[in-house]
Amino acid sequence: MNKDGSALRDLETRNAIMNDKLYVNLELLNMT
Repeated sequence: MNKDGSALRDLETRNAIMNDKLYVNLELLNMT
C-alpha cells in the first residue's frame, strides 16, 4: 500500500512538471 501511494505521488509530480513545461512552452509560443 505504501509503495503504491508513493508511486502514485511520483507519477502526479511528474505529471505536474510536464504540465508546467507545456504551459511555459505555450506562453512562449503566444509571445511570438
